[in-house]
Amino acid sequence: MWNNGPEFCAIQVPKQSFFYIEENLDNKNAKERTTALINVVRGELSVKMIENEFKRLVSSTHWKWVAKRLADNKYTMKFPTTKMILDYNNFTLGIKGVDAQFTIEPWTSYMGAKGQL
Repeated sequence: MWNNGPEFCAIQVPKQSFFYIEENLDNKNAKERTTALINVVRGELSVKMIENEFKRLVSSTHWKWVAKRLADNKYTMKFPTTKMILDYNNFTLGIKGVDAQFTIEPWTSYMGAKGQL
């Protein structure tokens, strides 16, 4: 128990050294940070319609857009960054040529609200 500090790596100069500190990230939390809840607030949308809209808006060159249906008018989708989810969270979005609107919110806020119900 006396040696629970960071792992010693090397000494290059007297009185100077560096240590390796392992990061223990919880993979579940890391995944949840980039997952968004999509709520259809008007009309009806399918998984393909949502995926195609993000391919059209953002591109699919560097990211594969995959939506999953949770329930009626509720979907989840992973985003490349948390910032993108927070940016889209400010708007009600529509799909070109379809009379439907949806909102995006971080998955963690949905899970927090669901746990409080």
